[in-house]
Amino acid sequence: MPVKNSLFDSSDSECAINRYPLIVSPQTSVGEVIALMNQTQSSCAMVVETSAEIPALLGIFTEQDVVRLATGEHLGKCRRSKITRVMNSSPIVISPAETEDILTVYNLLCEHQIRHLPVVDPQGRLVGLITQESLLHVLHKPGSDSCRNHCLISNLQTSESRLPPSRNQHSAGTLASEGARFRSLIENRLLDLVHCDTQSIVKARTQEEQAPQKSLPQEEEPAQLDQQLLKVELAEEVIFLQATLLDQVPSAVIATDNAGNIIYWNKFAEQLYQWSAAEAIGKSVLEILCLDTNKALAQEIIDSLLETGQWEGEFTVQRKDGTSFVAIVRDSVITNQMGAAIGIVGISVDITNRKQMEEALRQSEERFRRLVETMNEGLIICDANGLVTYVNEKFGAMLGYSPASLLGRHLLQFPHKNNQERLEEEIAKRQRGESSSYELELTRKDGQQLFALVSSTPILDTDGKFQGAFAVFTDITDRKRYEEQLKNYQIHLEELVQLRTDEKTKVISQLQKTNEQLKQEIASRQLLVSSLQSSQRFIQRINDTTPHIVYLYDLIEDRNIYINQQFTELLGYSTTAFDTAAAKFLIKKLHPNDRPAIKELQRQTMNAQDGDVVEGEYRLQHANGEWRWFRSRQVIFTRDSAGVPQQILGTCDDITERKQSEEALRKSEDRYRAFVAQSSEAISCFEFEPAISVAISEDEQIQQIFQNAHLAECNDVLAQIYGFNSASEISGIRISNLVPYINGHYIEQLRALIRSGYRLDKLESHEVDAWGTAKYFLTSAVGIIENGFLVRLWTTQLDITERKQMEQALQLTQQHLQHLLGSSPAVIYSADISSDWGTNFISENVTGLLGYQPYEFTEDAKFWRQRIHPDDVGTALAAIAVLFEQKHHTDEYRFLRKDGSYRWMRDERRLICDAGGNPLEVVGYWADITTQKAAEEEIYKALAQEKELSELRSRFITLTSHEFRTPLCTILSSADLLEFYLEQETSQKYLEHIHRIQLAAVHMTQMLNDILLIDKSDAGKLECNPAPLNLEAFCRQMVEQVQSSNGAASQYTITFKHDGCCADVWMDEKLLRHIFISLLSNAIKYSEPSQPILFELIFPNEELILNNQTGEAPAQQLLNSYGLPVNAPVVIFRIQDRGIGIPVEDQPRIFESFYRGSNLHNQPGTGLGLAIVKKSVEAHSGQLLLESEVGAGTTFTVILPLHSPTVAELEATPERMR
Repeated sequence: MPVKNSLFDSSDSECAINRYPLIVSPQTSVGEVIALMNQTQSSCAMVVETSAEIPALLGIFTEQDVVRLATGEHLGKCRRSKITRVMNSSPIVISPAETEDILTVYNLLCEHQIRHLPVVDPQGRLVGLITQESLLHVLHKPGSDSCRNHCLISNLQTSESRLPPSRNQHSAGTLASEGARFRSLIENRLLDLVHCDTQSIVKARTQEEQAPQKSLPQEEEPAQLDQQLLKVELAEEVIFLQATLLDQVPSAVIATDNAGNIIYWNKFAEQLYQWSAAEAIGKSVLEILCLDTNKALAQEIIDSLLETGQWEGEFTVQRKDGTSFVAIVRDSVITNQMGAAIGIVGISVDITNRKQMEEALRQSEERFRRLVETMNEGLIICDANGLVTYVNEKFGAMLGYSPASLLGRHLLQFPHKNNQERLEEEIAKRQRGESSSYELELTRKDGQQLFALVSSTPILDTDGKFQGAFAVFTDITDRKRYEEQLKNYQIHLEELVQLRTDEKTKVISQLQKTNEQLKQEIASRQLLVSSLQSSQRFIQRINDTTPHIVYLYDLIEDRNIYINQQFTELLGYSTTAFDTAAAKFLIKKLHPNDRPAIKELQRQTMNAQDGDVVEGEYRLQHANGEWRWFRSRQVIFTRDSAGVPQQILGTCDDITERKQSEEALRKSEDRYRAFVAQSSEAISCFEFEPAISVAISEDEQIQQIFQNAHLAECNDVLAQIYGFNSASEISGIRISNLVPYINGHYIEQLRALIRSGYRLDKLESHEVDAWGTAKYFLTSAVGIIENGFLVRLWTTQLDITERKQMEQALQLTQQHLQHLLGSSPAVIYSADISSDWGTNFISENVTGLLGYQPYEFTEDAKFWRQRIHPDDVGTALAAIAVLFEQKHHTDEYRFLRKDGSYRWMRDERRLICDAGGNPLEVVGYWADITTQKAAEEEIYKALAQEKELSELRSRFITLTSHEFRTPLCTILSSADLLEFYLEQETSQKYLEHIHRIQLAAVHMTQMLNDILLIDKSDAGKLECNPAPLNLEAFCRQMVEQVQSSNGAASQYTITFKHDGCCADVWMDEKLLRHIFISLLSNAIKYSEPSQPILFELIFPNEELILNNQTGEAPAQQLLNSYGLPVNAPVVIFRIQDRGIGIPVEDQPRIFESFYRGSNLHNQPGTGLGLAIVKKSVEAHSGQLLLESEVGAGTTFTVILPLHSPTVAELEATPERMR
């Protein structure tokens, strides 16, 4: 069974346990927990699951965790995360029974190197918290084993020095290392930013914006052209990628030309200097960034930079709002490919935080220096090799050396030769990471010996590696001398006793009884001396360790008989100065306004009874000049025989921090009261008596809130909501008297509050005030939970009725506007005036018009420009320049729909300007005019066709007139000649002219027939009347007829060929005659006599083998080439010449009436022949194919289907024709 340690009784255990630590729920964010810790001055927060039936401890979050997040640069990322993500979910805990054993508590704290030890009962419920501070407070309690307590306190403080520093316990070494680490982090990040290769990126952006566009070569080989295009695309891609990187750099990147005018300004520069790129570009960098006092220096830097090529340093710059800050700047010269300077690029980083951190570190180091210089103990710091690196003035004075002369010496040079081995053992402990306190004998410069109490602690790096040690030396020479004197006194006393005993030996037998009494008296005196010595050491130890100033003042001698070392610690003066002139000292150092308080304190003390404690507060001036507040508590220590006070015993505490806290609290209360009174929000605080458990059900919590809550505090705004004039009228009223339990809105608010863990943020509610007016409120509430019970509830209510009404009106207006925009056939939009013309707003009917969603236009600034037809981009962008001149402009261009088709759009833009005429944005009316454009195109085509028909008509009249005039002239001239030759009786000439008259008449008849046939065909009256026909004989007849119709035709060679069976077929002979006469006549007309003409007749069948230019091939291939099926019942005619050919551009229209080829020049003709051929073939349901090449000849292929006669046709056919 464990023995209960005498250091703790039940009351001590209660004192060591903090029953009300800071408790937060697991849903609380990291930022809120840190704020609560700072607000309540707590060094940790306990994370407890308050919603469970038994509130269980989930974890602990301490100041060391905050430091870990801050130094790891994760604090900003984790601020909104839940506390459960960063807390210690497996803390070391202790049960209530184990807290009664001091050694168990002490071992857990030291073994695990922790400051916080949660006390958890067997059910997992949090009972309280033990910290090193609370444990030290118990150990300092009088009445226990002081020696043992002193040992434990020393070890606790030694182990505490090895822990990570808390908010109020940073040692000088820790502060220095932390400051260095932060400074290193900042400088490293700054160097990363400064040394990034931004010159090439800015040069790329400058070249991209300033370089002229290079045109591609006009005539090159395709492979070379593709290669050059690929290089250009790759170069443009690299330039674009490099330029884009500038906007991702978290530094201000600014480029200027040689004159200092800004040509580039990245996104971070806009954020840092508050100037947009549009505002900054073109301005002088000296005008917008440099203070008036620094412009001359900045110009010198620019001039020097253009010579040296680079400059780096700190420079004070200003923002757009006039504020200034210190930035680290690195400037470099931008050069072109020839090495000539074309501008300057500068990278700047705001180092205000670093400057503030350096100043904080400097102040921290200054505080450390002052602390070390004013302390009464000697302090030395050595490195890992034992060489002294720092010595304060006190240690030098202790040994009689100057501090500078001790630097660089080894520790083993200071102790007496008898203590060398002891010091070597202690140095070995430091190297193992151990701390200890020990006594050491030192040798002063004058050779005298000095005894010191040494407290030494190792200095370890973050990896636990030994880096050195620091030691505090307390001069205990006087104590050692007193101990030696006391020892000598005891020896002398024993000698006297022994001498007296020898002298009385002779009469011992006579005075046996007296001798026995004398021995008892001597023993009693020895016991008394020992007790007095022990009491003196005990009292001295208490006075040396107490945090109060303890003094004993003699009223008769007007001086201090005793004052402890805390006087020096708290005021910075030596006790000797106070001992020699106590009254004058107090008068001199006392604040003038507090002299009446001191007189009153002395008066009350002189009139006090024995045991009465007189208290007073006043200010004394510290040795550094600072005024400090103190509180004295003093009693009458001794009186003379007449009862007049002779000596006063008192204690004095430094209460400066408490006074400052009280003043800060008072100011905070005043600000709070002013805020509550003047706030436009309804503020209230409800308290619950008794407190409500958060572990019960939701309905039970709501019921108890109505039963137990009363209004502890509120402002007038809340009172007026419930129909009262001021807060004083409802202060203290119960919530059930304000809101009925049946109020459904309030019940739902309470449910939302409970479900949020009593952290309700901006819940919107619709309520009715005391006058029946509908109101909208934005409610926030925070519940104060202690040990799983709701004790207080703070709420704020913001009246947002007007805002809601405005929102509803705005929503209604927007609905009307959207209805108008949606019903409009056109799209309404607004756009930026930047270079990308990004869309700010576009009506929703754009989806029905073009298929895109509105957000696609607003999210991508280049969306509009990238979907304009490539042929219209230049015109559309040029129209923007006109817009800035005329303020209003209408443009038409093609725009890509989402389905891939292009639509014609009419864009009516208007430039919106401010009162000064400065452009703000563009508002446009966008309409689809594709149908109108198509109608216009049809009109243009009809006009062109009408013009062409008019021209054709004119040409036809001209040609017809010419064609009729020629044969008429021939007839008239031939008639005159006939009359002449008739008189001469020349029959041969007579016949020739008659023949000429006949030919002219035939030609005129043919032209009239052609015109009538075309007219008949256009009227839809051209019919096909098939009859039996021998095609071979008919084709030969056509050849003979064409060659005999004109004397010149006989000079041409027309070769007729036929392949396959030549059986009779049913076809319209008259239409065939029109076909072949026109085709053969054209072949003769547009060929030379030396160029042969081929006329082929083909009946394709399976057995037929055709000879062509590539050799023999079955006729089926011919059918396939014409897209005809195998064994198709057709007959094929081909007429081929080697004449002038038909140009490709004329071939689509060559079969139109009156149309003639562009290469015919002055050759006669009407342009009706091929039109008649096409209509005759179509009347047979056949096909007419054309193959022609200018200079190589023309081939016409006529494919006619074989006609099977009907019974009616057979009966109508004469017998001779069957």
